[in-house]
Amino acid sequence: MENATSSHPRIDWLDKARAYGMFLVFYGHFVETVSRGDNAAALLQQKFVYAFHMPLFILISGFLARSQLPRLVAFLKARAASRLLPVLFFSVLMMPVGPLWNSLFSSPHRGPSRMRARYIDNWADLCNRLHPSDVEKQSPPQEKLWKALPAPVQKEIIAGATAPDLDEKTRDRIVDGINSALIDPHLYAAEDFADGALAEDLRAQFQQDRTGREERDVQRFNLQLTWRALYPEFDVRGSRQSYWSRWKSDAWKTLRGYTEFNVPIWFLICLFTVEFIHFLMARLLTSPIRIGLAIPLFFTVGWFATVDVELWSDVWYIRESLFLYSFYLLGYLLRRTEILERIPSQWFSAALLIVGTAALLFTFDLNPGSKIFTPVVLINLSQHGDPFYFTVTVLAGCLATIGLARLTPNFNFISATGRNSLIFMGLNGFFFDYGNRQLARLVEIPPSHLPLLFWCTFFTLATMAACVPFVSLFNRYVPQLIGRPRESGPLLPPLV
Repeated sequence: MENATSSHPRIDWLDKARAYGMFLVFYGHFVETVSRGDNAAALLQQKFVYAFHMPLFILISGFLARSQLPRLVAFLKARAASRLLPVLFFSVLMMPVGPLWNSLFSSPHRGPSRMRARYIDNWADLCNRLHPSDVEKQSPPQEKLWKALPAPVQKEIIAGATAPDLDEKTRDRIVDGINSALIDPHLYAAEDFADGALAEDLRAQFQQDRTGREERDVQRFNLQLTWRALYPEFDVRGSRQSYWSRWKSDAWKTLRGYTEFNVPIWFLICLFTVEFIHFLMARLLTSPIRIGLAIPLFFTVGWFATVDVELWSDVWYIRESLFLYSFYLLGYLLRRTEILERIPSQWFSAALLIVGTAALLFTFDLNPGSKIFTPVVLINLSQHGDPFYFTVTVLAGCLATIGLARLTPNFNFISATGRNSLIFMGLNGFFFDYGNRQLARLVEIPPSHLPLLFWCTFFTLATMAACVPFVSLFNRYVPQLIGRPRESGPLLPPLV
């Protein structure tokens, strides 16, 4: 993100590195949409991108960090204007989009069509929810699912309800049994969900002829209903909820740091917290040796602070920011020591690109990623996977991107993208929540890497190009609201 309060002159390769990072944001969010349809190649490419792309922005921000900082009030005012005000602006910008979009387009059923073992965090709990209990009566959909399971699978579920853990083969057999039951187009009926917990689009599908639908669509529909049947206490997207209730819920989450109106801009809140930590620490980090010692210290403290952190409980990413501050300090150290400036040769940049890319390709798939969701690194949920492989892939990806940026000629459109990376990130929220799903349906993308790379690159560049008029518009009329609070006019005065 651009440091609007920095007095440093622009560094060309940093703008290019930010541009490549923003390309990865758009690409990663699009390929994530494709991977939700059980495209294995898309999941692998998502894992590659998510292995390092957000720490890259943190490292770049650290490279631009100042050692001489203003007083606390001036600092908070400047950072609030350049980080938090854009969060408010892009959140408000997105608020009317949801109702408008839903009024123009039907909400297609989306998501995976099969249950995966990786989706399950607590197997004993799942088995207890599946197994008929004498104490607690099953709901109608739970009862129907249970009766549809093969007898051998039922026995393994009964045993698994009291087992401390299940081996991998048993887990796969249970999941396969559930998936085989999901093929039945008449597995559930509308009256099974008489409590009104389903959204209208889900209820409407019961009125349609499900017999002639494709097997994947039937499975996808039944899987969504299965999650609601087994875990009714969770407020899943798609459950019946008034717009006002949803708005209040999303507003509260945004205040806690989880920007529900515009998901990608969570990074600005996290960056605000990271920079506040730097404000507290900068006066102690007066030498490269101190900075070097602080990096493993914050990495270790931050890692343990985020181990098994309860989801959506890290207010303003305080614990995650302790961890990410180690990468911020790495960028800060690179600037203080001027290592990259001392070796300006293209051979050195090429070595960074080749070695970094090779290390990234050989190691990114070794990191198991999130234990709860898809097996990718999810920084905003503190799902880092293995500490060793996480560190290797982050460093490799950052070095490769730096090498590529330093080798890239001065193309204005690349530098301009980097200079406006904050605006692109805010606008990506539209595609993350709405546009990508519609675009992904235009083409049948096979689970093969080359066609996937082509189509995801095509749609990434197309969506980024679609943002350009808005980037120009915001820069012209409201620069103060999109990370440049010191600028003047035409509608607002300088804010700091």
